[in-house]
Amino acid sequence: MADAAPAPVAPAAAPAPAPDAPAADAKPGEAEGAVVDPKAPPAALAPDEPWRKAKHKVRVENREDEIEYDELVKGYQRAKVATKRFEEAAAKEQQLEQLLHAMKTDPRVLWDVARELGHDPKDLAAALMLEDAADSKLSPEALELRDVKARLARSEAAEKEREAEVREAEEVRAAQKEMVNLKTRIETQLKAVGVPITKAAIARFVQIAGGDPRMADSEVVAAAVREEYVEEMRAILENEDGVKLLGEDGLKRLRAADLARVKSPLDPATAPAPPVGEQRSSGKAEKKSGPLSLEAFEDRLRKRA
Repeated sequence: MADAAPAPVAPAAAPAPAPDAPAADAKPGEAEGAVVDPKAPPAALAPDEPWRKAKHKVRVENREDEIEYDELVKGYQRAKVATKRFEEAAAKEQQLEQLLHAMKTDPRVLWDVARELGHDPKDLAAALMLEDAADSKLSPEALELRDVKARLARSEAAEKEREAEVREAEEVRAAQKEMVNLKTRIETQLKAVGVPITKAAIARFVQIAGGDPRMADSEVVAAAVREEYVEEMRAILENEDGVKLLGEDGLKRLRAADLARVKSPLDPATAPAPPVGEQRSSGKAEKKSGPLSLEAFEDRLRKRA
């Protein structure tokens, strides 16, 4: 008896492909293609990365600005996210246009869409036939009256929507106007106590006031802000490292301001005396006061008595 032919051996199954591994240069916790949150704070600046503080020139709307590396990266990330969302919206709009075209040219697509939305095409057709039968029993006047009522209802709904948009726009303008008014009132109080008008000073004023708009005219809050500024300036000027923070330009301005204060002609206490040749004289010989004798002192006492 002849030997049976050996059974064919099935080829070995190919190993399943391994999941995509992150790139070698990818940072820990970042998958390839992941969208980075543009609002996330930048990573800490390492001592060997001074280039991240270098200024880069960019042109936006015919205006040239200088921004740091971290801000440049965040701007690129925001632009990347915006571009991706724009492309997704454009793709969805194209799909919608294709679906509408298919529904117009092929009624079966319309019925398929109705089924996906949870409607039975047969029930829709029956309801439409019943509506047509009811309309056939109405007089032309009744049909026209119904159409007029429908148009009036649509017009009233559109008018209410426009009124709501107008009210919303007015509320936004009123809120913006109130913000400008509050900012002006706060700046007035800060100027009155000699505090420079900066974003930090205004923010500190609002923080001390507890966010209460009624405190925008508070002299007490402005005085508290000034006291904090005075303490911070004293701490800076009393510390050698703090003085270095002022920089050479800041020190020059500080010396110039102090010199102008000393030489100011508007301050009699610090104004220098005019030269002898420019001093005005009444034409009379000035009496030089000397030591008062005992006889003269007694004579003055007798005259007063």
